[in-house]
Amino acid sequence: MLEALIRLHWKSSRSWVIAAMAAAGALPVVSVALAWPSDRADLATFLARLDIWSLFYPVLAVVLGVVMAILTWRSDRRGEFVYALTLPIERWRYVLYRFASGAILIGAVGAVLWAAAVATVVTTPAVESLHAHPTALAAKFSLATLAVFSVSFALAAVPGRARQIGARILFGLIALQTLVLLLGWQGNWLVPIVEALTDRFGPLGILGGRWMLIDV
Repeated sequence: MLEALIRLHWKSSRSWVIAAMAAAGALPVVSVALAWPSDRADLATFLARLDIWSLFYPVLAVVLGVVMAILTWRSDRRGEFVYALTLPIERWRYVLYRFASGAILIGAVGAVLWAAAVATVVTTPAVESLHAHPTALAAKFSLATLAVFSVSFALAAVPGRARQIGARILFGLIALQTLVLLLGWQGNWLVPIVEALTDRFGPLGILGGRWMLIDV
């Protein structure tokens, strides 16, 4: 069952997965090549440039996690879950297999990032004061993508009407918050929610912090 779902997921998402692999493979190579200073003594400039390039890692993790979650449930939604309900398997196990199929493809992208990061580090001139973290970077990327995928996976599985109601409530809160700010009133309830999600111990907290392939 898991193998069949992986093949099905790959068929529906291969263009996105291949694009993500290409981006993950190119990012370490391009970032270090373009950030590397002409004067090897100017390491501060190199690290500042590399820090700017590092912003693309969490962006790629968010995009990949959300897209993979949407594509995971797309075929079931088109068939109104008829196929899933007719399978001789427990529903929780089917959901677990669905999640695992997406996680495995995400892991493949993380493996490409790790290989590209290692290759970049090996071909970059060594500097005593700098340290490379290809494994830590690839692991953080994979875990961050899985975190986004997990949240998006749960939301994508919610029935359509419930998602529509939730979206309307969210847009209503955003509109109300904007009105409050424009009128100069006191009150801010969206920032604490966002901070709770992206806090160090929040479900998306791993998206924060540094994403440096090479650092001091």
